[in-house]
Amino acid sequence: MPCTRAVPSSSRGVSMLSRWAIPIAGIDPAGVKLDHLHAVACRWVDDEHWRSPKDWSVRPMRSVDGMGVVEVATLTHAARDRLLGRVSAGSEVRFGGSRGTVLTDPHPVASADWTEFTTQTAAASWDVHFLTPTAFGNGSRFSPWPDPFAMGRSLIQRWNAVHPEGAIEIDPAGWSKVWVSDVDGCSEVLHLAGLTVSGYLGRIRYVCTDPGVAGVFDRLLRLAEYAGVGRYTARGLGTVAMVPLSPSVGQSVA
Repeated sequence: MPCTRAVPSSSRGVSMLSRWAIPIAGIDPAGVKLDHLHAVACRWVDDEHWRSPKDWSVRPMRSVDGMGVVEVATLTHAARDRLLGRVSAGSEVRFGGSRGTVLTDPHPVASADWTEFTTQTAAASWDVHFLTPTAFGNGSRFSPWPDPFAMGRSLIQRWNAVHPEGAIEIDPAGWSKVWVSDVDGCSEVLHLAGLTVSGYLGRIRYVCTDPGVAGVFDRLLRLAEYAGVGRYTARGLGTVAMVPLSPSVGQSVA
């Protein structure tokens, strides 16, 4: 079991959805395999290995000013407390055969409270940038195509698993009211956990003119910026950034 420490009281006020940067010395990001990233992240924040969907996600290690940085998103207070209790400055970490040292305690780089998701942007179209390969499917079958149904199903499962109060319900036929109007990307093949995985990488524009469905899709896409979308978000897949294209209007949907 990972070593734990008390979570500082000053950290307990952090919003429930948070992304944390963890700088690590002695590791070359280019040499870190996603399976090794997964093993490290699980030691830091996982509680039940086979639990799905997870209440956390991780982004591939990147280089910032010559230093390797891992970014972990926590979606619940419990996941946040596990991360802050297990990772601290000076901790040793191993990615495969490479050993490094955590330089600082996890530092929050983005956060959101669930109450922010009760106000929709009134967007009717969105550019979604798939920053790491994103895959859907089940078992050993994978598809790289993030069609609206696959996106909605994946994100509703995650929302309903981690939201502290209410679940989102939508008729599956509702996703037919969301369509893809523009594509600029490609598929990329990866080898993960002994499987061959094809994931989408690039940009897709989604459009929806049904206000009810658009409101749900908008909230789910905002969640995706923390949770990721699709399979293997605990290995660095499914990292996205979303840009609403319609004017933002504060409209309560509570």
